[in-house]
Amino acid sequence: MITLSNPARSLGCDQRGTAAIETAILAPVLLMLSLGAIEVSTAVARQNELQNAADVAAGVVLAAKPDTPQKLSALKSVVVASTGLDDSKVAVSLIYRCGLDADYVALVDLCGSEYHTTYVRLALEDRYMPSWTRFGLGGPVTLRVVRQAIAEQSS
Repeated sequence: MITLSNPARSLGCDQRGTAAIETAILAPVLLMLSLGAIEVSTAVARQNELQNAADVAAGVVLAAKPDTPQKLSALKSVVVASTGLDDSKVAVSLIYRCGLDADYVALVDLCGSEYHTTYVRLALEDRYMPSWTRFGLGGPVTLRVVRQAIAEQSS
């Protein structure tokens, strides 16, 4: 007896081309995940560079107290040269902590006759533009590092 086969049944059993279809669906997703991982690792690497530069600057502060504007400017120049940042993205300043206060002050005269601790405050800022921002996804990532290093303690 001759029977007509059901076309849906014959298509359901046909396995040819499934690998090509699965690849066509998954390849763009895997590619985007890979690119995202690369972009995130690049941003993390840049943040690490900024932190290392701040740590080196803190070591310089401990080795040679930058107590003059010229020494602070030289420290800033070292950080700018090592990070490749614009001069405006690096800030080096003296700040003070009076007595046992938890807060910092910008002027040593605000401490009065109390003993004070002098710190060098280093602030670095950079912007990382991931490649996906060119397609209208997301925006720039702001990277910031702030360090305070003890320069001197008065008695």
